[in-house]
Amino acid sequence: MLFVASDWKLNLCIALLMWVPARSDEFIKNGSFEKSIEGEPADWFKAAVRADGLKMWLAAGSEDGQHFAAIRNTHKYDKPVANNWCNRSRISQRVRLCE
Repeated sequence: MLFVASDWKLNLCIALLMWVPARSDEFIKNGSFEKSIEGEPADWFKAAVRADGLKMWLAAGSEDGQHFAAIRNTHKYDKPVANNWCNRSRISQRVRLCE
């Protein structure tokens, strides 16, 4: 599946998630989204501008059982924003993927 976002930081996050070595916790904590705390993906936080029409959630694939964090946004912002999930890993802090 090909996904292209309009924001370069989100594209970089997606690219890094796709390039996860076997020992992913060394680079991206809970990169498979298998761990959760109260319905939120562990080691991830919402970097978002709250608004009506913005929904961010943790879900499981219906066929393969893999978990993922999802974003759906129908809100029209006055200025450009980049709503995303940000990881609390060493790499995201070094590269400053999330602000």
